[in-house]
Amino acid sequence: KVVLPEQSADGIELKWFRREDSKAVLLLIMGMLLLLCLYAGRYEKAKKDAKKYRESVASDFPSVVDKLVLLLNSGLTVYSALMRISSDYEDESQYRDSPAAAEIASIGQRVQNTNASIIDEWKQFAIRMESSDILRFCTILEDNMSKGSELSMKLENESDELRELRRKNVQQYIRMIDSRMMIPMMLMLLSLVLVTVAPVITGF
Repeated sequence: KVVLPEQSADGIELKWFRREDSKAVLLLIMGMLLLLCLYAGRYEKAKKDAKKYRESVASDFPSVVDKLVLLLNSGLTVYSALMRISSDYEDESQYRDSPAAAEIASIGQRVQNTNASIIDEWKQFAIRMESSDILRFCTILEDNMSKGSELSMKLENESDELRELRRKNVQQYIRMIDSRMMIPMMLMLLSLVLVTVAPVITGF
């Protein structure tokens, strides 16, 4: 036990304070910030996985349109061609790891089991994928069934547009990668300049 004097030898009044340890407060603030970051990013992984899933479906969709065009040109009806594609994706093992193949195969299964409208099932698929391209594809199919328009030609044009859009997206992604690479290159150049200039500055 330490007894501190209330006055100095010269009669000056002394006031003593105990210094509080701020480590506990700092740890509390850091813990709160960590919890806030975890709470804010709790859905980030799920969002990234969903985005990757949709991108995979979008990349495989032009091949689905091409296959439909071939089946229609061979004389099948729209319904028969769509069901044929669904059954092919369900049977062929090389498509089991493809999200688009799995989705289309499940559409065929639901149509067979529940007698649902195949166009409505495709529309629901487009909504789940948040894809305006697939929704436009459904509109073209529905227009053909109700008005008897030239479906094969429209689908061929749609397939060309989808491939062109995908090519532009790939080019844009490459440009973004190039711009991101500029930042580490600038930092490396800055560090090189500092390493070169620092001995000269410290020498004066």
